[in-house]
Amino acid sequence: MALTLVVSGIAYHYQQQSSDLQEKIDREFTSQIGYLQHQLERSHADSITENLYMLQNHASKANAFSRLTSYYINQPQINALTGLLESFFANYTAEKRSMTDTQMQQFIAGLDQVGREPDNFEAIEKVKLLLVNIDSK
Repeated sequence: MALTLVVSGIAYHYQQQSSDLQEKIDREFTSQIGYLQHQLERSHADSITENLYMLQNHASKANAFSRLTSYYINQPQINALTGLLESFFANYTAEKRSMTDTQMQQFIAGLDQVGREPDNFEAIEKVKLLLVNIDSK
């Protein structure tokens, strides 16, 4: 009886720690998406390269966290999006990319929606499609 009680207590404690860790990872992931959005809001479409290092940094962190989130379990496409974001910003100048103001606003709105609903397939696909269609010169 005492052993069962101890084992139950340990299992509960482990489950609680695991749950807390999962919440922390999910929060960190959505924070990185929010930071990306914030950096883009501070930029103009023609001056995105000024914040490129910070954008790359946040995209890379979001990508690192994406597979560890609870969102990944429900929507594995979140990892494809974050990988695309990381690649997009890492290669932005090399591929001579540029965004229009309209594309920038759509991108910001898409990131906002993904940040609020990270397992929303349509929101993820919308941002992915936008990134793929941003022209390179």
